[in-house]
Amino acid sequence: PNARLVIQGVDQACFEKLINSELDVVITRVRNTASELQVHKLYRESTVLLIDQRHSFVKKQPTLQRYLDAKHLIVAAEHPSTSQIDELLANESLARNISLRLPDFRQVPDVIVGTDLIFSAPDSLARRLAKENKKLRIQECPVDVPAFWYGIYASANGLKNHKTSALMAELKTFFADELKNY
Repeated sequence: PNARLVIQGVDQACFEKLINSELDVVITRVRNTASELQVHKLYRESTVLLIDQRHSFVKKQPTLQRYLDAKHLIVAAEHPSTSQIDELLANESLARNISLRLPDFRQVPDVIVGTDLIFSAPDSLARRLAKENKKLRIQECPVDVPAFWYGIYASANGLKNHKTSALMAELKTFFADELKNY
């Protein structure tokens, strides 16, 4: 009640807004931040591939070279956008063949089905999308991407506020219940 939810991209400014009590909580990948912030880890993610059921990667696990040569779909509202996987590849002087950029995850299943596009995604997202569309398959990613955590951030001062503490508790419960289904 009396809460306003704002969904936006996360950058360093979001953490500054938390510290200044302009935001109550931020949900994002866990990263190093200011000591004034507290984080509750929600769940751990790995990276997988989401592909059409008839993609050649279904029959044969891709090598790194086949993965790099394949056509990739990415979701990024802004250009340029670099993901963890692209940063890892760049460190080895490698790059994916980005063929299509979409602004929203909801478009991914419809675009992938019937194509040879590959979508590298967090496991929980890929499982959800594959559950909604039976023509999609999940495949192991040939790039060694370290697992990562998603978490809820709040400022120490913000947690002193009863409403923020209650919101944090509700979010923890929601994610715990939601993730049981995947």
